[in-house]
Amino acid sequence: MIYNHEISRLRETKNRDAVLAIMVSVPDNGSMPTSDVYLGIFDESKDSGFCFWTNSTVLDAAMTLSNQFWCVDNEGHVFTTSTLVNAPLAVLEDVSFGYKKEYLSKINAYRFSELPINTLWCCDRLTILADESGTVCHIEGDKVTLHSLDLIPLSFFGNAYNDLYLYGRKAKLWHFNGIQWTEIALPDVGLDHLAISGGIVLSDGNVMFVTSYGFVFKGNAKKGFSLLSTLKKLYSGICQYQGRYFVSAKDEGLFEVTNIDNQWQFHLISPARLPLSLHTMGQEGNQALFMVSALNIGKPHFVVVDPGNNFGEKERAYSWEINIE
Repeated sequence: MIYNHEISRLRETKNRDAVLAIMVSVPDNGSMPTSDVYLGIFDESKDSGFCFWTNSTVLDAAMTLSNQFWCVDNEGHVFTTSTLVNAPLAVLEDVSFGYKKEYLSKINAYRFSELPINTLWCCDRLTILADESGTVCHIEGDKVTLHSLDLIPLSFFGNAYNDLYLYGRKAKLWHFNGIQWTEIALPDVGLDHLAISGGIVLSDGNVMFVTSYGFVFKGNAKKGFSLLSTLKKLYSGICQYQGRYFVSAKDEGLFEVTNIDNQWQFHLISPARLPLSLHTMGQEGNQALFMVSALNIGKPHFVVVDPGNNFGEKERAYSWEINIE
């Protein structure tokens, strides 16, 4: 049987010393996909280790500062090293999974939705899940709280549970202040199929979101967001690296951006036809840019880019291959 392997998502661990890579494998005989989660350590940047697999499609994964692992799939399951007591649904009988004890102490399976759980966010205090319908589930110890939001969620954004954004399709944006969820209105750009594709926190505390149709929004949950005048590109991600700013764009590649608060100036760093997302990962002094690409020729991989000292330069770029077991 032949499998088409795709790195669908990258997530940094909370202690910023490793990256979780989700790989979905689709067989050519029409049977259901399977998924693996790999853990890569920054000081061994060309190596990665399998830590978890399941016979469903993993949609997101995360790890807290205390190394509690969380993972969600397209069947509403939650796989975690934590022990939960209030899961509302029974685990499907045909679900199977496994893990390596050298990476994870144990894995428990639960089911929180009949729909795909698109994304999750976690810290040692609180875990938040968001399913396809916009139902957001807060798990805090033995307490489970449900919230119904008007969006089809794509991803959470933020480092603190009391200043957390959730963005979805059709330019939907919600904010959690630690007590309640509030919908945030974005400027009307005349498109109802617009989607946020990434965000950063600026030095002044404002947030900047890029979108897949080239629009850029800047602001915060308290004062609202405004439309920034920039060159329209099909943005797939934005990140910061040691005080510098980078964006990825479909059909173009990786750019460094200067004059971030006004008229952006673009400097091509590395061409790539289909960059899917962009992240800065690692501790200060040991950071790199990680770019997921849809082109997986041979072994599945993602691209690591080390920018040069000058604007618009790269020191090196290499593929971080997944060692399939």
